[in-house]
Amino acid sequence: MEGTGSFGAELARYLRAHQITVVEVDRPIRRARRAAGTSDPVDAYAATAVLPGHANGTPKDRDGTVEAIRALRVVRASAIKARTQTIKQTKSLIITAPAAVREAPHSLTTSELIRRLVTSRPGADRPPLLLPSSPH
Repeated sequence: MEGTGSFGAELARYLRAHQITVVEVDRPIRRARRAAGTSDPVDAYAATAVLPGHANGTPKDRDGTVEAIRALRVVRASAIKARTQTIKQTKSLIITAPAAVREAPHSLTTSELIRRLVTSRPGADRPPLLLPSSPH
């Protein structure tokens, strides 16, 4: 079986649960696949590797501690990417703000900038978004 770590993961689990031996094979070489296009001989690579015994990979179980850690790392990487993108978008928006607002955050760290943004609320009785608050 090709792709036991992605789209075929559930199929591999199901087959193993029903005592069916699952052998993981490598994908065909991409260069050969691109050159030959999609064809039965290229797609039959898995079968031709398994029959003479060249492929004997055991698919990972995809459960337990290792899988849980992998899932957490995927989510963490995604969260970091989203955080970075949000900070970049915020700073890009500030660039287009009026001069008084645009100049204020230059001295702020990213954490201070986010704290200032979180506590700010627009309104007629409040100073512009990032300017230091005036005493009331």
